[in-house]
Amino acid sequence: MSPLASRAAIQTAEFLILFALIFVSAGTIHVWQGWLFCVSFSFSTVATGVYLMRRDPALLKRRMRFGPGAESRPRQKIIVAVIFAIFASLLIVPGLDLRFGWSQVPAAIVILANLLIIAAFGFFLWCCAKIRLQPQRSPSRRGSA
Repeated sequence: MSPLASRAAIQTAEFLILFALIFVSAGTIHVWQGWLFCVSFSFSTVATGVYLMRRDPALLKRRMRFGPGAESRPRQKIIVAVIFAIFASLLIVPGLDLRFGWSQVPAAIVILANLLIIAAFGFFLWCCAKIRLQPQRSPSRRGSA
C-alpha cells in the first residue's frame, strides 16, 4: 500500500471515529442533524483533498500530517491536543443535547450551520489559490548599519 493510500485509510478510520462520537452521544443513529453534518464535513474535506491533490500536492502532503504527534515543540503539542479536545466536544455535546432534550434548534439553523461549514472549506480553498507563502528568509534588522 502506498504511503498516500495508507494515510487515506487512516484518515477514513479517524472520520468514522469522529462521526461515531455524534451518534454514540445521541444514543441513536436516527439523528438527521448528525447525518447532515457527516455529509457536509465529508464532502468538504474530500473536495479539499481532491483540489489540493490536483493543484498543490506538496501542501496536501503537509496538511495530511496533523495532530499532536506531528508537532515538534511541546507547547504546540499541547495547543493541538487542546484543539482536538475542543473539536471532539463540538461533536459530543450536540448529541448529548439531543439525547437529553436540553434545547430545540430550528431546522433552518441546522441547515444554515452546515452550509457555513461548506462555505468555510470553500474559503480555505480560495485562500489556497490566492495566497503563496514565500520561503522563510532571515529577518533583517532595521536601523542597523
